[in-house]
Amino acid sequence: MSQPRVMPHNREAEMQVLGAMLMDPAIVVKVVEKIPEEAFYDNRLRLLYKGVSEVFTREFMIDNLLIAENLQSHGVLEEIGGTSFIMEVADSVATSANWETHTDILVEKFLQRRLINIGAEITEKGFDGGDGDIGQRIGESEQLVFDLSRRRNVRDFMSMDKVVTQTFSTISKRVGSDSNCVGIESDYTDLDALTSGAKPSELIILAARPAMGKTAFAMNLALNAAKKGHGVAIFSLEMGIEAIGMRFLSMEAGIDSQKLQKGNISNEEASVLAFKSSQMAQLPIFIDDTALVGVPQIAGKLRRLKAEHPIDLVIIDYLQLMKASDRTGEGRQQEVSEISRGLKLVARELDIPLLVLSQLSRAVEQRTDKRPMLSDLRESGAIEQDADQVLFLYREEYYKKENTDPRLKGVTEVVVSKNRMGPTGKAYLFFDGRHTKFHSVELGRADELNQITGTGEDY
Repeated sequence: MSQPRVMPHNREAEMQVLGAMLMDPAIVVKVVEKIPEEAFYDNRLRLLYKGVSEVFTREFMIDNLLIAENLQSHGVLEEIGGTSFIMEVADSVATSANWETHTDILVEKFLQRRLINIGAEITEKGFDGGDGDIGQRIGESEQLVFDLSRRRNVRDFMSMDKVVTQTFSTISKRVGSDSNCVGIESDYTDLDALTSGAKPSELIILAARPAMGKTAFAMNLALNAAKKGHGVAIFSLEMGIEAIGMRFLSMEAGIDSQKLQKGNISNEEASVLAFKSSQMAQLPIFIDDTALVGVPQIAGKLRRLKAEHPIDLVIIDYLQLMKASDRTGEGRQQEVSEISRGLKLVARELDIPLLVLSQLSRAVEQRTDKRPMLSDLRESGAIEQDADQVLFLYREEYYKKENTDPRLKGVTEVVVSKNRMGPTGKAYLFFDGRHTKFHSVELGRADELNQITGTGEDY
């Protein structure tokens, strides 16, 4: 019969870490920041570590007598072997110089054990899932493994000299660049001048009332980015794959989307469509039209996709259709807050910008001026708080169909109401509804449009 396998551990490393802590109190703070109690496999060393940590937290010093008293108060002094064991650990270390190396060994062994336990948890999920959602169980399993990976890569404080050096290096790389953008360009000059593009780790909210064209605008941004070689992932919770394909082909081929849906196209248009289809097939755009997903599922899918393809931009259409966690007793506002915060963490984790479409509350319709404001973000102020940028779309002609100034026909205002790393303001685009395509307005028209709408650049 084979012997039972022993969980990974290194008792010598555990002894060395504790001995260094007893020798040099300055090390205690650094070790406690990195190592939880359960990282010690040896029970006696784990109890001693807890005692050392508690004494230092209370007294800001290390004293063997105080440690012994602490352990005695918890009723575990005799369990570890009394004061003689404390002395044994203290005497086992000749120097504290190698404490970091031994700490790393200890942490690695702890994570190995945690990985084994996670494997067992995942096995249980597989056996006990019943007829539940397999996708959810897979997402939960992925999250367990990723949380372990993130624990391994926890970042520590960075000194100012390193911060400045790293920042200066980044600035130096941008000096002399032909582009004003530091992120993914939208290809709309006035908008890029405000936002500097979609930057890594940013959560960007694109919000509008229905029929303003937010999905169409997001698809224009996706297409523009992909044409520059940027990988784009799209989560479409509202529209199916075929509907999205229709929109993309209408935009590129310049054929009325209604004609495409009905198949009512000429031979010439069919030739253009075939040519544009072959071109678009080469673009690095990846679409998922799963109707009901939550943050863990999106994060898991993105990790897998990013492992296979370079992904530089993620688009989610739209936030209010996302699934919240299974916790009960929480209102929709709390659920949306949870989703918003989760998406921000995904953006930071994967270091890519997330463009998330969002609905607006009906309060917009009750005002004379129906231009959106930050307070209109539907169901949660957390969206505004978590977002790095908030963009609103507004079309005057939608609300004033009969009385719109002819110069505003087709004009869309893109209002940058929040911009964590830059100015707020407004850019104007022309919306071609037949082909669901946005174009920059003519050079110099912004001032004229500001006068017509009665709003300035800093609206």
